[in-house]
Amino acid sequence: MIDKNKTTELPYVQNFFHDTGAGRIFCTLIGSADSAQECVIYFSPLFEERMWAQRIAYNFAIDLAADEKRAVLMFDYYGYGESDGDAEDFTLAQCRVAVESLLALLRKRGMSRFACWGIRTGCAVALASLPPGISLSSAYFWAPVFNLQEYVFDSLRATIAAQYMIFNKSLVTRDIILEELVKTGKCVREGYVLNYIEGYRFGDLFYKEVLSMGHDPGLDLIECPVLLAEVVNPAAMRGTKSENAPHAGKATVDNTKVSCMRVAERKFWVIGRDYCQRADALYNATHGWLESIDGNGVVSADCCVQDMLGLNPDQIMKAGI
Repeated sequence: MIDKNKTTELPYVQNFFHDTGAGRIFCTLIGSADSAQECVIYFSPLFEERMWAQRIAYNFAIDLAADEKRAVLMFDYYGYGESDGDAEDFTLAQCRVAVESLLALLRKRGMSRFACWGIRTGCAVALASLPPGISLSSAYFWAPVFNLQEYVFDSLRATIAAQYMIFNKSLVTRDIILEELVKTGKCVREGYVLNYIEGYRFGDLFYKEVLSMGHDPGLDLIECPVLLAEVVNPAAMRGTKSENAPHAGKATVDNTKVSCMRVAERKFWVIGRDYCQRADALYNATHGWLESIDGNGVVSADCCVQDMLGLNPDQIMKAGI
């Protein structure tokens, strides 16, 4: 772990805008492209969870780049953060263009080995955005949400509840919001746009992409080692063989390269609802998994501890935690 109070220990950090030809994308490259052996591309969650994940993600990126063997590229999706566009302009197709353009940029800077890291809905965005056939050294997904359709459906419940707060009644149902969004591109009542999640509007093109994705995230096709890390409240781990170690159950994904891990970590906003700086239990579990991968891309059998919890990755893939 890097001591951020000692600036001499911090890796090189470069912020820049990259023009993809379809708009400018704000990027942060942590670590040196000259010395790094691989570049990890980070995919943040969508909507408000992007903010909740930011500190934990940034500090893990700093840790990953600490030994100068890895660099980490963090970028704001089109319509998010400092990048061009509005939130409702975001589409998976636009993100795919950005990723392909960023990969070309990194290759020009001498990088040829890449890994993928996603948090929550960022895991689904990653799988939808990475070019087909790309060779990755590893992919790690924290508290993954792969079913964006179900996530949108569930998240719109808060939008319906907000109608009662503003209008003292429900103006439209979730189904009406989505039906009008597909037909006209938006749903508006009394001057209020209702096609939003956690204050972030989403457009009809993105929703149509979500509808066409189906429920299969495509994990069976990934050829590199993959980590699915479920994050749980430490209280849920009590009484198991080890409260401090990550736990794994038998993977039901038809891919022997997929590892499933359960990590007790209260300092993850989904669990504690705290805007925390670090999530060291999750960091350490991921570092341990990465270090267990041998030169042939095989994860050591001793990396995870199996126990009675029987983690089923299909439960994670359905809608996250």
